[in-house]
Amino acid sequence: TFSRLPKMGNEAMQIDFVSHGDTSIRRWGYDDKIDALPYTDDLPANWKKEVDILIKEEMRRSVKKPEELLSYLPPVPKSRFPSASLIGQELQRVASGAPLPPMDTQRFNLNPPSALRSNDLNSWKSALNNARAQLEHQAIRMVNLELMMKFGVNSWKAHLNHLEASATMSGAELQTVKAKVDQLNQERKLSQEKVGVEMKSLEGEWLSLCAKNVKIWSECESMQREIEALREEEKEEEEKTAAEEPSPTTQPEVATAPDHVMEI
Repeated sequence: TFSRLPKMGNEAMQIDFVSHGDTSIRRWGYDDKIDALPYTDDLPANWKKEVDILIKEEMRRSVKKPEELLSYLPPVPKSRFPSASLIGQELQRVASGAPLPPMDTQRFNLNPPSALRSNDLNSWKSALNNARAQLEHQAIRMVNLELMMKFGVNSWKAHLNHLEASATMSGAELQTVKAKVDQLNQERKLSQEKVGVEMKSLEGEWLSLCAKNVKIWSECESMQREIEALREEEKEEEEKTAAEEPSPTTQPEVATAPDHVMEI
């Protein structure tokens, strides 16, 4: 009888089946730990739009302000330059955001003391020292011009040759790197296209097996319903048979002869 068959519930036939109606999603929606295969994967048309929406939502839910995003980093180490030095003062100016002070051009002028200080000896000494500095500066410029006229051509030729050699070496290194990158991208493309064919075949096989499992699960559910129906039918027949059988009656007592009747 069907009452001796094991009862199969849904928990025994649960199948983790994912519908693949949208084949453009492929594995992107199921495993984010797999690296991208740009030469094989087919991205949906609205992929970038969805990513932008997720980024905006994450930024909206973020409790940190943009200026607080780097707050977890350790503080900048203190400068090793003394604050009184020129470099220290310049670093302090840059850190405070102060503008660069204008260049002092007064020391390039040969102005005599003003009329109010025409009798001041220190003012005349300062003007004289400035004139000597300007004269020495002009003398150094003349020496530099003479050196440039004498050795500048050959020096510039040597410098240009050095630049050309450096440019040639850099260009050769750039071409080498580009060739390596192109070769790597070509190898990646060939490898991914080869794997892509296998992945599509395995994906089709997986979808076929999932569909087969769902079909088996549906058949098992149908059989389970039939078994339940047969059990109910068997139970009803047993109850009907029990109701039709006659109930057992008491047997009549046998009459005994009286004592005065003699046996023959």
